[in-house]
Amino acid sequence: MGRKIKVVNLVLDSYGSFLGMEKGCIILRDKYGNIEKYPLFEAEIGEVVLKSGNFVSTGVLSALGFWGIDVAIVTRNGRPIAMLKP
Repeated sequence: MGRKIKVVNLVLDSYGSFLGMEKGCIILRDKYGNIEKYPLFEAEIGEVVLKSGNFVSTGVLSALGFWGIDVAIVTRNGRPIAMLKP
């Protein structure tokens, strides 16, 4: 029997969120300090959407590119600005 892989789309749409890397996990921290962790080996991330007003580390951008994950950059109103493809 095969292992089920959870597919997740990460959307940073609240002002002041941070997306980074920590010990093989992608971490999403909101402006209140709440943290969600997404281990790269356990969850398959389908896409990351970054709205303006958030912070992203270059380390996580490198990891997303390495793992073949698309990154969409949009305005606060949702208008697409750029798409980063590995």
